[in-house]
Amino acid sequence: MVCRSLERFMLAVGDISKLEARLQAMAFSLKLEATAAEARAKIDAVSAAVTAIKTSSGLLRLLETVMAIGNFLNGERPLRLASRRMPLCTDAPLQNARAASARHCR
Repeated sequence: MVCRSLERFMLAVGDISKLEARLQAMAFSLKLEATAAEARAKIDAVSAAVTAIKTSSGLLRLLETVMAIGNFLNGERPLRLASRRMPLCTDAPLQNARAASARHCR
């Protein structure tokens, strides 16, 4: 009786065209949903971290202090520091800047 039910199942499944491709597509779909959910969670974590960094006034003060110490150690005087210092929020103009290649430097 068990053999007959297995035979019936195999006959029913055997009539499905491109069964292997369909099963692979279904398995891929299930894996894709799980992978997408994991990626969404990671993206949300990174987004939250970026927002926290952008809005952190303590980090901004720390970076300004580090920059002032670096300028002092490099020999900048405090009076010249205010006029030559680049604000930390001006990274947008530098996004399209590129280094000169070696042939242009000769």
